[in-house]
Amino acid sequence: MKSCVFAGTFDPFSNGHLDVAVRAAKMFDSVIIAVSDSAEKKPMFPLADRAEMARLACADIKNVRVMTFAGLLVDFLRENKVNYLVRGLRTSIDFEYENTLFEVYKSQMPEIECAFFMAKGKHIQGAFIRELISFGGDFSSYVQKNVKKYIESKKI
Repeated sequence: MKSCVFAGTFDPFSNGHLDVAVRAAKMFDSVIIAVSDSAEKKPMFPLADRAEMARLACADIKNVRVMTFAGLLVDFLRENKVNYLVRGLRTSIDFEYENTLFEVYKSQMPEIECAFFMAKGKHIQGAFIRELISFGGDFSSYVQKNVKKYIESKKI
């Protein structure tokens, strides 16, 4: 059985993230959405909320499960006996960053492999979605309806 990990801060879990999860679920038997604690990034939403948004968005994808982690991603991969990492790319800038990050992961875990998924359509950075949320803008085209409702229930 081939499993992969799709890791990120997911602050919030966007339609772009969902697109990658759906596509990964077609290629792998099992997909773990690994929501990182990422305290150093100072996320808008607490870890539990980010994990819940991922669960809500991926509820209809049978071979996807959501987990949280803190610390090194390679440690999470080892603990869960997964060698495949999935990453989403929007632009060439994302590729440069992700490729460098993958080299670091590879230095820590030589058996790791990575599948990069190019974004379909226009997907924006989470920072722009968070700004819309903060200032009461319309962010409905960037997240699933149930995720939008969840965010609104938090009264950010």
